[in-house]
Amino acid sequence: MTLSLLLVFLSLSQETVQQLDRRIFLIYNEDHKCCVQAHSSSSVRTAICNQDNESQKFRWVSDHQLLSVALKLCLGVQSKKDQVAITLNPCNKTNELQQWGCRNEALFSLEGEDLFFHSGNRDEENIILSKGAGVKSKWKIYGTTDDLCSWGYEGLWNDINCGYPSGFICERHNSTINSTFAPAPLGGCPETWLLFNNKCFKIFGSSENETLTWHAARMACINLGGNLASIPNKEVQGLVFELDDKKHILSTKAFP
Repeated sequence: MTLSLLLVFLSLSQETVQQLDRRIFLIYNEDHKCCVQAHSSSSVRTAICNQDNESQKFRWVSDHQLLSVALKLCLGVQSKKDQVAITLNPCNKTNELQQWGCRNEALFSLEGEDLFFHSGNRDEENIILSKGAGVKSKWKIYGTTDDLCSWGYEGLWNDINCGYPSGFICERHNSTINSTFAPAPLGGCPETWLLFNNKCFKIFGSSENETLTWHAARMACINLGGNLASIPNKEVQGLVFELDDKKHILSTKAFP
């Protein structure tokens, strides 16, 4: 079945979704209250956040690589050592020194290593790799509460206008009790709902009269005891891929 999926994440308001470019963002450290800035290929520092400064703009160009929009180079290091400076280099998907990942509580590190993207101890100091997993190694998307990986590479997804009627997927916990919808059978989901990872999913959009705008779709899901579906991990993303071979989506983010 081909559906245009209409999904939402609760971490951002709909107004924020409409204002932000989902592919480009600033990298923010709450401890310093500053953003990452690419001064040059050999100098990556923190600076006062400025959304108009091209040197502070980054985007994912693969599942684990971050590109400086201004310099068209990827964040990396010269070696896997403590206190090594973060640099910018020509992007190379096979280079493990350019591979980054997220940990719990917004920690950001070299993928598979206990070496963290660290803001340093003084303002305007070069960002370094560090074994320290404290507040100086916690990074978020500027203006949001999202970690960096939650705005991951979106090469497989297409944008859909919020006001355009589209198909959508509702999700609810299989134990949800709502006055407008009976609770699911113990350990399962109501008829026509799909059980996956302890949640129930229902697809809408096989016919034109099932397509709705974002706001109308969200209310329809709420009235069914749930909400619009979200994609918090690769397992759920795989389910969505099976349900919709066109990968049409309007949402704040998809898991990388």
